[in-house]
Amino acid sequence: MSSNDRDIFGIDLNNLEKEWQHQPVLFQKYSRKLADARRDYEEVKRELEVVEAETDLSVRKNPDLYELPEKLTEKMISNTVHLDTKYRIAQTNIIVSKHKVDVLQGFVTSLDHRKKALENEVTLFGQSYFSCPVVAEVGKKGKEKLNEKMVQDRIKRRKKRRAER
Repeated sequence: MSSNDRDIFGIDLNNLEKEWQHQPVLFQKYSRKLADARRDYEEVKRELEVVEAETDLSVRKNPDLYELPEKLTEKMISNTVHLDTKYRIAQTNIIVSKHKVDVLQGFVTSLDHRKKALENEVTLFGQSYFSCPVVAEVGKKGKEKLNEKMVQDRIKRRKKRRAER
């Protein structure tokens, strides 16, 4: 996974419209990669089956090439096939291919989570979650009255102090 791939999961809260425009492009890109990886995985699986069948046939026809006795058991054949270099390479290819499918499936699932996160961010934005506090008109009048009362109280206290002197 490259650093560019990791960056796609961040959401720029100041550009939600651009994030939404980019979301389907990302989802399509990684869904296609996942589909291609699944196809490759199936091809590698088929190749393993072919290698297994060819090696099995070769062991049965020429047991002496594999240093086996003339009388073969199914277990001997199976073990010989599994020890064959071509078979082991094909097994490794399956493991690598399966890993790629799993990683890409994780990406697609993460993009689904990203979509849900975008939906939630838009909901919060629509509810003015990210806005600055604004005093309502009624609140402004109340604040003005409170300030006026505080000023009058200060004036009274000063007059009282002067009178006491």
